[in-house]
Amino acid sequence: MIAATSQQYPLKMGAMGVAAGVEYARTGKKPSGYTDTGVMLISAKPIAGVASQDAMTGTRLCWGKQ
Repeated sequence: MIAATSQQYPLKMGAMGVAAGVEYARTGKKPSGYTDTGVMLISAKPIAGVASQDAMTGTRLCWGKQ
């Protein structure tokens, strides 16, 4: 049984990747280094004392339905 999972944000990652590609095409500036696109702990219910969100919030954040 999985009680919680770490969630990343594919729409945000894709948008940032496209923006970096556009900037490279326009200016020749290559992306470098590490880009933090965020992560959140998702569980059935938020966990007291731990930065976490419930599954409904996780679904909304992951797929951009804000």
